[in-house]
Amino acid sequence: MKNIRLSNQTEISLKAVFIKDFNFSLFLGLCILSLYHRLAEYVILYDQSLSYKIYYIPMLNGFLTALTVLLLNRFFAHKDYAAIYYTTNRFKLLIISFLAGCGAFYLSFSASITFLITLLACIGAYYTIKNFLNKLYNLLSPTRLATTKEIGIFFNFFITLAVCFTTTNLSINFLSQILGHGPAFSFAEGITGIINAVYFSITTMTTVGYGDIIPLTPLAQIIVATECLTGYLTLAVMIGIITRGLSFRH
Repeated sequence: MKNIRLSNQTEISLKAVFIKDFNFSLFLGLCILSLYHRLAEYVILYDQSLSYKIYYIPMLNGFLTALTVLLLNRFFAHKDYAAIYYTTNRFKLLIISFLAGCGAFYLSFSASITFLITLLACIGAYYTIKNFLNKLYNLLSPTRLATTKEIGIFFNFFITLAVCFTTTNLSINFLSQILGHGPAFSFAEGITGIINAVYFSITTMTTVGYGDIIPLTPLAQIIVATECLTGYLTLAVMIGIITRGLSFRH
């Protein structure tokens, strides 16, 4: 517990909080949105002023996402499962998670906003992947057992990739329609289409591939093939590390 209290007092930049938590917060925001997306679509359909679509629903999703992230953050801090920041940087985490929650809804708003959120997700993913690869050599050492914190880092890495592929697929879908080639994926319209994209990325990365949602253009097929290989390699490494056993030292 002493180490946790010391880490809580470390001040870090807003950029570092963004890199570490934006994609995970966006993923939670998408999961929360999926719980009431039918209701949100119904409200938007009968709201002629568009106030709910522009302000109320995004802010609600942002608030729920921020609250969930803060609660999880506190839980993992006490369990010492993940190396996240808790006290000193709580306000920064609140800002990032709130914006990510709003962004989860705005992915259905327009192509330009989707492109922007995709860019932010890819920037966060770049730094996450870079940091993870620096740690991977030690994790693959045959005599070394991974700690619970390192498994948490691995899980965050997987979620980051899933979010990056989700937003990329949505962007490709918008781009294909803008260019007049029709949809690149068999996603539904509106908020349901966002949920479809999350579901598709998770099932693709875990190599389940039910086939109920498919890529429809050559570019989409290339991205999905990359997604399959990335997910397969990531899961193989994760399973190999976990089956060696875990170290519960702090």
